[in-house]
Amino acid sequence: VEKVKASRRIPPPDRKPVVDLADVKDIYSFDKQRLWINTVYPATEADNWFASATAAYWQMLNGVTADPSSTMPLMRDGLAEMNCRLLYTVAREGTMVPVKAQRVYDRFNNYVIPRIRGTYALHQLRLALGNTPFADVMNAVHTRFREKPMTTKQFIAAAEEISGKPVAPLVMPWLDRDDLPQVSVAASLSGEDLVLHIQQTGTPYLFSTTVEIETDKGSVWKPVAVRSADERVTLRVAGTPHTVVFN
Repeated sequence: VEKVKASRRIPPPDRKPVVDLADVKDIYSFDKQRLWINTVYPATEADNWFASATAAYWQMLNGVTADPSSTMPLMRDGLAEMNCRLLYTVAREGTMVPVKAQRVYDRFNNYVIPRIRGTYALHQLRLALGNTPFADVMNAVHTRFREKPMTTKQFIAAAEEISGKPVAPLVMPWLDRDDLPQVSVAASLSGEDLVLHIQQTGTPYLFSTTVEIETDKGSVWKPVAVRSADERVTLRVAGTPHTVVFN
């Protein structure tokens, strides 16, 4: 009788794996009271990227919740969807450089690509500056150029003035190039450290991203800044890593 009862017992539900986002919580959080207002007009067709991207990124940050664990998949999936749309558009209609956009009526790439690559540029600017300085830049720009035309050059100048940092090397590759980062990543263990060897072919991008490291204790997310064609990043992780997912 006891054996029959045991065979009919409902097994306990699997425990939800532990996901540690402590080191990347600023990426998946934003004070929505600091979201910018006002409309900035593009000075030329080549500056359309900002008007489109600032609206797209505003919507993304407006969807941020108080819990980074719920914001992370929303932001991850939103950026992944943009990536798919970008690749689809390029495959169908060809690539183009955002700051060379023109008014056309027979294809979408002159609108879709500047919007997406411009959103990437603003996202990279936020990751590089941090939430508060980024909000300062965006609010100042939207106030200074409220219902006025703004060029890309004026945006870069204002961002560097307000942040006190050279942002052109981070932002402009997304706007004046038509390629994407060509990245290869190798992971190895050195004692208790995880070492990432990140290489880029061609002219390298300077970008920030995340890496998910799965261990016997769960998964932990770490921020990674790539600033050269050949980068080595050392990360200390509790537990033994068995899977590394580079975003």
